Amino acid sequence: MITPTIEDYLKSIYSLEQSNNQGIPVSTNEIANAMNVSPSSVTKMLKKLSEIGFVEYTSHQGVRLTNIGVKSALYVIRKHRLLELFLQKYLNYSWDEVHEEACKLEHCISEKFENTINNMLGEPKFDPHGEPIPTKQGTIPEINAISLTVVKPGSKVKIRWIKNDKPELLKYLEEIGIQPNTEVFIDEIDSFGGTVAININETQKWIGVEVAQDIFVTPEN
Repeated sequence: MITPTIEDYLKSIYSLEQSNNQGIPVSTNEIANAMNVSPSSVTKMLKKLSEIGFVEYTSHQGVRLTNIGVKSALYVIRKHRLLELFLQKYLNYSWDEVHEEACKLEHCISEKFENTINNMLGEPKFDPHGEPIPTKQGTIPEINAISLTVVKPGSKVKIRWIKNDKPELLKYLEEIGIQPNTEVFIDEIDSFGGTVAININETQKWIGVEVAQDIFVTPEN
C-alpha cells in the first residue's frame, strides 16, 4: 500500500531530480533538507522504496526513481495540481493558499474524485502557478522555458510558471503583477547586486535573483 509518507517522498525525489543535472542521483542530504527530516530517516525510507521497486538506491551513491516510481510521483503531482486549480476556481482560494491545502487533500481523494474535478475543470493543462499538470497516463508536457536569471537584458518574455510555493512570496509577486502569462521586459540583471529589474506595463520593479531563478519564462518574438 502506498502511504501518504511514501507519496511525499516520491514527490520530493522527483522534484529534486528535475532540479539536478540530468543523470545525477539525488543525495540523502538533499531529500532530508527538502523534507525537513533526518538523514537516517531518509535512508530507512529509501531502503523500503527500493524493496518496493520505486527507486534504485545504493548507499552513499544517491537514489533515482524507477519508471514505476516516476509514474507514481507524477500521479500524486497530478492530483495536487488539479486540487490547486479546483480550490482556486470553485472555492475562491487565492493562489498563495492552494498549495498547503492541496498537500493535505492529495493523499485522500479517490480516483473518481480526481476524474470528476478534472472534468469540471475542462481537462486543464496548467495549475494556478502555471506548472503543467501530468496526464492520466503518467507523462508530463515538456515546456521549453528558461529561468528569468538567464534572460538577456532588453528581452521581452512571457512568464510561464513560478516554481515556488511560499505564500508570502506569491502574495508579493501578485501585488507587483508577476503571474503566469504576464508579458514583461527585462531591463537589467545585476548579478553583483543580486537583483533583476523588470518592466511591467511601463512600471519598473526589482526582484532578487533568488526569486528570479524560480520564475520560468519563454522569449516573445
